[in-house]
Amino acid sequence: MKRILLGFLAVFLAFAVFSSAEVVSVGSALRIENVSLHSPYPAEPGKYVDVSLSVQNPLDQALYGTECELKPEYPFSLDANENAYRSIGTLSSKTSVILRYKVRVAIDAVEGNNVLKIKCRTATTDWTVGEYKIYVQTSDPVVSVEAVSTTPGQFEQGKTGTIDLTLKNLANAYLRDVSVKIDMALSSIPFAPIDSTSEKRISLISPQDVFNVQFKVATLPGADSDIFKIPLEVSYLDSLGKRYVRNYTVSLTVGGKPDIGVGMESTNIIHEGMRGTVVVKIVNKGLIDVKFLNVRLLPSNDYTIISSDNDYVGKVNSDDTETSDFIVYLNSGLKDVVAIPVEVTYRDANNNVYTQKESIPLRLYSPEEIKKLQLEQQSGPSILLIAGVLVVAGYVFYRVFLHKKRLR
Repeated sequence: MKRILLGFLAVFLAFAVFSSAEVVSVGSALRIENVSLHSPYPAEPGKYVDVSLSVQNPLDQALYGTECELKPEYPFSLDANENAYRSIGTLSSKTSVILRYKVRVAIDAVEGNNVLKIKCRTATTDWTVGEYKIYVQTSDPVVSVEAVSTTPGQFEQGKTGTIDLTLKNLANAYLRDVSVKIDMALSSIPFAPIDSTSEKRISLISPQDVFNVQFKVATLPGADSDIFKIPLEVSYLDSLGKRYVRNYTVSLTVGGKPDIGVGMESTNIIHEGMRGTVVVKIVNKGLIDVKFLNVRLLPSNDYTIISSDNDYVGKVNSDDTETSDFIVYLNSGLKDVVAIPVEVTYRDANNNVYTQKESIPLRLYSPEEIKKLQLEQQSGPSILLIAGVLVVAGYVFYRVFLHKKRLR
């Protein structure tokens, strides 16, 4: 049965036309034909192909000393146990002999028609060389995703970035009508393509070729900080016009560097040589929520830490505040401003760890400033003293009142 001649983009690939008895070679005495198409058809790189050839004597007389030898050249070869030379001997008039070979196809064989040679002769004729066409095709042409990179590394909410894909044609054949498409239609995916569509097309890719595709996307303003899996579809046609579709997954990270502010919320320490509480304020000024936040008061020669030096806060949402209290004794001999060193550690939503060290200023006041600003409660009569005075006054009043009453 005749096979259709296929054109490959009107370029340079053509497929052989086979019949059930293709004439491989015609000599003055011998005729060599293929019995049938090689099996399997098409042949596959890295595998074996079975070839059956018919050596015929079309003459009215016998041929003596008939012999043949297969002459495989790249991409074909024979294993050590497969004999290329075959001795036929006497070939009677109008008879034929079938020669069968198990031929190995190289793993890197190029797709298309490849020639396998065989030569035959008789005692009275010279070698006749025949060429047998074997069509080779990769069983599953594959376009693989070699690398994925994004700019920036983490997409920030409400901002744009790019997705860069590096793909490779792993087949030893041309692929055409290649489509690369990212699917952002799901509501759970917080991205949208900008300045282009979500599909890129390439007309032709050479064997083993590497090519790049870029998509420009915007991150939705309300996107959560997380890792999102984006479906990626790659489709293409092989040289026979068969369509292949392969599905991949691309991971994109939404996040950014948190913006955490650290400062003094309040304190009741106003001068040196005083024990009191330092309240540290944590402010999440950014768009990124943080978790596992811990505040540590670092040691210093200016004070002694009386309470625990660690305070676990936990999660601090965007635009939220938290506080941590520490009790310290401020050493004597200090003036003006004392630096309170604090270390804050936390993670973002994608478990990236951050460590932040800050120096919080603690203002000290002189006795004159304390009095002027009324920072300390002024000394005066104690409650017990006032109560005692009231008791005595009541007793005196009672005695005087009773004495006057008796005199009457």
